[in-house]
Amino acid sequence: MGMHVERLTDGSERLSQALVRFPLARVAASPAWWPTFETRALAAGGIDALTRTYRFSVSADGEADITLAATVREGDEPALRRCIGGFAWLEGECRDSVRYPDSEAAFRQMAAAFPARRQRLVAPLARTQNGAWLAQGDRLIPHVAAIAKEALSLGHAFGYQLLAAPLHRSAEQLRRIGRNVIALEDSRGMRAELLAEQRRLFERTRQATLMVEEVVGTDDTDAAGQWLAGALTRIFAPPAVRRGLPPPEFRPQAAEDEDFALLLHGSVLDEEAWTTDDLICSQAADETEWAALFRQQPPAGRTPPHAAATPPEPAPAPAGGGPHVPNAPPHFFLSYRRDEFAAVRPILDTLHQHGVPVWYDAGIDVGSHWIEMLERKIDEATGVLAILSPGFIESRYCRREVLFADTLGKPILPIVLAPVELGHGLNFTLHSTQMLSVSARDFWAELLRRLAELQRSAASG
Repeated sequence: MGMHVERLTDGSERLSQALVRFPLARVAASPAWWPTFETRALAAGGIDALTRTYRFSVSADGEADITLAATVREGDEPALRRCIGGFAWLEGECRDSVRYPDSEAAFRQMAAAFPARRQRLVAPLARTQNGAWLAQGDRLIPHVAAIAKEALSLGHAFGYQLLAAPLHRSAEQLRRIGRNVIALEDSRGMRAELLAEQRRLFERTRQATLMVEEVVGTDDTDAAGQWLAGALTRIFAPPAVRRGLPPPEFRPQAAEDEDFALLLHGSVLDEEAWTTDDLICSQAADETEWAALFRQQPPAGRTPPHAAATPPEPAPAPAGGGPHVPNAPPHFFLSYRRDEFAAVRPILDTLHQHGVPVWYDAGIDVGSHWIEMLERKIDEATGVLAILSPGFIESRYCRREVLFADTLGKPILPIVLAPVELGHGLNFTLHSTQMLSVSARDFWAELLRRLAELQRSAASG
């Protein structure tokens, strides 16, 4: 099993680079493979790498794989060969589960293999009125598997890449970041929980050993780009809103990015651009975040529709934190396609965080009692939230829920998860209803406003 090592030049410094790919369809039936992979991957963190790369990709055809790469100084090439070459032991757990590039052409092809429409996830600069900045340490890592499942259900490609480089910060830079926290404490109207978060991020920066850079991608189509922008908005907008900041904007773009295929962290390519205090505080990380990548098992590829799991019960809504309207009906009814629950869950969680009561059919066996329960819950509801997607339109059960709610005169709030063409009678029912798109910049604020209006209207009626 040959392994080509690529050689690069960074100014006067010569670098060596190696990678390995794991086709996940091969390992789906080998439960022992994942623990061995995790152990080997965590051990790989011990080499003195200028950049470590983790990449997960799933194609529109449903094929999934993980790629790992490392870049070292030329003198560390023997350690690089032992580290990346050591993954060949996984062949003992599952045959044909490890693939190395055997030539320069094969290496470059594997390095460039990533969905074409991309978005770098770098925290935007946010300042208070007195000029102090706010770090934003949100990561996509915990959500990668859920977004991948959503992409599979919608037929889109999806790619996630994390680049980790050693973090270099001076004592003077830490003092400046500490003084910024003090300035935030002096800012008028600064909330206690926001100050606590900034102190945690400062402490993380003091202890951090890595600086990370996340990139995501999807197909080079407008529909896929809108889906990815909406998925990112659902994840990153709620924490920004809780901080009192405008929701981040996401516009995945297709571009011929030669630097991307180099598998190098941005600080290696442009060190000066990655030395600002706010960026370092936002992107600082430690080995636990790197390790978290290998403790999750992303989907191994497309699963048949009949294998979709029943969604779990939602976490209970926190006490307080949301609008309370006396005499309002007890809940909103959530109408969604079950195999798209991974895409719906962020909406459900955010509504719970704001104290908005939502009912959905988790854990209910399909049958006559199920139909009776749905009818009763729609009849009791303040309104119906219809999570629209192409799959929703094709689902006769979803259509029945909307049409039944319409016959009862229930308000229906359509939320567009992915671009759709209304059909099967839904155009007649929903054509005059203002729809909300999850990719809209004001989606969360508008959603909460509309729900509060419906609650007040139901209470007064």
